[in-house]
Amino acid sequence: MATSAKFSVKLLIDQKRNKVVLAEADQGFVDVLISLLSLPMGKIARFLENHKDLPTVLACFQNLNRSVTDMGIEHFETEACKSMLLSSVSEYFLCDSM
Repeated sequence: MATSAKFSVKLLIDQKRNKVVLAEADQGFVDVLISLLSLPMGKIARFLENHKDLPTVLACFQNLNRSVTDMGIEHFETEACKSMLLSSVSEYFLCDSM
C-alpha cells in the first residue's frame, strides 16, 4: 500500500521575471529533493527524449539540471558534491554495485 507525505515549501517569487528568488522548506523536503538530484539525471533525460509525448517532463529535468549547474559552490558541502549531482552516473549507484 502506498503512503503519502506532505511537505511545506514557502516560495518568494519575483513576479516580473517569474523566477523563484528564495525557497524555504523543512528537512524532509530537502532530503527528498537531494535524493532525486542524486539520480543519474542525464540518463533519465536521455530516456525521456525518446518519449515525445512528455515534453514538459523533459523540460523540467533540463531546467533542474541547468539550475544546479548555475548554483554557486557555496551552496554545497564540497565541489565533489556538486559534481556528483551533475554527473550522468550517480555515486550512489556506483557504490551500490561494489
